[in-house]
Amino acid sequence: PAGALILRLDGASCCRPRGALAFAPPVRSHRRRRGRSSRRPFVPRPPAGGGATSTSTNGSSSDNDDPNGSSPSDPRPPPPISYSCPPTPGSSLNDKRGDFDLYLDDCETNDGLSLDELRAAPYDAMAPFDVGKARMRPWILRRFAPYLESGDSIYESACGQGLNLLLTAEVLREAGVHDITVYGNDYLESSVRIAERVWDAAEEEGVARKGRFCVGDSADLSHVPSDSFDLVFTGYVAPLFDPLNLLPESAEGIKEKVYNSYRLCLSSDPAELRLRDLEQSRQEVWFARWVSEMIRVAKPGGVVCAEMNAESLCRSGGDFGGVDKEWWNEDTAEEYGWDVDPSSIVMEDVLSMPGWPGDRYHVAMRKRS
Repeated sequence: PAGALILRLDGASCCRPRGALAFAPPVRSHRRRRGRSSRRPFVPRPPAGGGATSTSTNGSSSDNDDPNGSSPSDPRPPPPISYSCPPTPGSSLNDKRGDFDLYLDDCETNDGLSLDELRAAPYDAMAPFDVGKARMRPWILRRFAPYLESGDSIYESACGQGLNLLLTAEVLREAGVHDITVYGNDYLESSVRIAERVWDAAEEEGVARKGRFCVGDSADLSHVPSDSFDLVFTGYVAPLFDPLNLLPESAEGIKEKVYNSYRLCLSSDPAELRLRDLEQSRQEVWFARWVSEMIRVAKPGGVVCAEMNAESLCRSGGDFGGVDKEWWNEDTAEEYGWDVDPSSIVMEDVLSMPGWPGDRYHVAMRKRS
């Protein structure tokens, strides 16, 4: 029947819940499509002397790249980006009863595993690490590698257990971008504890240099200095569940909250349609806060990316909720004061692979120089 709930929540990641909630049938978006500004493709900056050469979209590298992924030289490491983790991280808007249970369960499963064991385990509880890496490789080669040089620093907001950051760094090294330093944060202390251990081991392997990992809210990175990183990205913007707090505090977990929001999409009651619009508006403000912080800590001219985005519940017909593709435009950038070139905003549909949701999309943009 219309609106029936089919759960596919069998083990979302501690870092990003990429499983899907499917409903039938999808509902046409209620939101007015804003005018789209003209788009022009990213133009890679030329590599500086001694820096890594860029990688083409087919993954090939220049003749100067070491096919084994090792650095052609041993440059002096760049100075670390200095900041301290917040002593008492504040509470996040998406920290509600039961919403992090899937994450915590995954952390409990992975706690104590070696790096090799984590690589062999299901990545995001869906597919092996190598499958996830293969899925993300084309995106990383197109949107990350051409804009980075050896010795650069990258930051992942909501880095979870550090595995998405690990596969990103591995692809970059294989593309000829060496000696990068990685930083990140996650809201869950158990996730950061695993990420610290993952990156102790990855640094020993020579994947990249380990910077600082903090427990913190991705919507408030005030402990991180502005204009610091060459690339800032997130593997998933965790959406708000029950954005208007319509359900009682006794409501636990994601199932009831997402279903209650989705049923508003199917309603013809004017009052419920108003609630539907208000919920989506609150979701968009949440996404904007998260992205605003990523833009702030990126260097001028740096790349800012949000991966694995879902569209709104009404547009997607399920999933966990998010923002529609046309939300990422010049109007939104102006509304929230994003210091980005609106014409640089590009989106790509997520590469479909068995065992992974295939109806999501990535978005990338450039901070103004």
